[in-house]
Amino acid sequence: ETGDFELDGVTFPAAEVQLEFMDPAAEEEGGGGSMFPTGNLVDDLEVPGVGTFKATLINAGIPTIFINAEDLGYTGTELQGAINSDPKALAMFEQVRAYGALRMGLIKHLDEAAQRQHTPKVAFVAKPADYLASSGKAIKAGDVDLLVRALSMGKLHHAMMGTAAVAIGTAAAIPGTLVNLAAGGGTFVAVSASSAARVFPGWAAYGAAKAGLDAYIRYLAEEAGDALTTFSFVPGLTDTAMQAGLRELDAERFPQVEQFRRWHERGISKQPAVVAEALELALALPREELHGTVVEADALLKAQAQAARRGEA
Repeated sequence: ETGDFELDGVTFPAAEVQLEFMDPAAEEEGGGGSMFPTGNLVDDLEVPGVGTFKATLINAGIPTIFINAEDLGYTGTELQGAINSDPKALAMFEQVRAYGALRMGLIKHLDEAAQRQHTPKVAFVAKPADYLASSGKAIKAGDVDLLVRALSMGKLHHAMMGTAAVAIGTAAAIPGTLVNLAAGGGTFVAVSASSAARVFPGWAAYGAAKAGLDAYIRYLAEEAGDALTTFSFVPGLTDTAMQAGLRELDAERFPQVEQFRRWHERGISKQPAVVAEALELALALPREELHGTVVEADALLKAQAQAARRGEA
């Protein structure tokens, strides 16, 4: 009971204990060890008498059903009284939980849900918004990444269950889940190479792998829709440890070694900090110019230098 870490809904401050869950996919009976039991990041969950909802069904920490708050008529800022004093709302959430359990393979028949009250949990998520915590403390939208309210044993929880927090954190880190989208979505960057489009003798496997990666990004961009932004980034010749190792090889193992050595002597290789600057330029591009494309660091840096010269003229 010593410490100053506060968690709204918990009676008093205490020492913060940090935990790391290395393999959070549930292994319980019916869970099968699969993080996404249906194989989807988002499913259409049909609940007779209630409706059909977009849902992320995840086994991480504890089996959990995530639904958008607005689809249920909520904002994500509700406190216990708003839910627990409403019998119709509690009955609705229990219906969602039962059909979610069936969809996740945690039960075989709907009537088994009543005997399985501990899982799955049901939670609803929303984008950040101002609200009052149960302690009366005012929380600003800018202070949080997303809003989550979770039910446990048929009631809205007074704080946040530890295992549910694992499910929230895991889902938030995976682009395309409802939790991730509520938190602002994500960007997936694949590090490609010029060898994906240009042939370097002796680099067939490496070049083919990078070309395959570029193709994967194009497919991912098509299939992900608005769930995330994805693109291939070509850093170009960069003075990394790998480049230093290549320059130490003999011509038999690496036919281009002399050319790479000359590039290094002439200062053509970029420093990693310059490549990082180019990546920041890429991330600043409009999504419609970026999504599903291959972006070259050298082209971005050249365009930036040209713009700077025009500004000085």
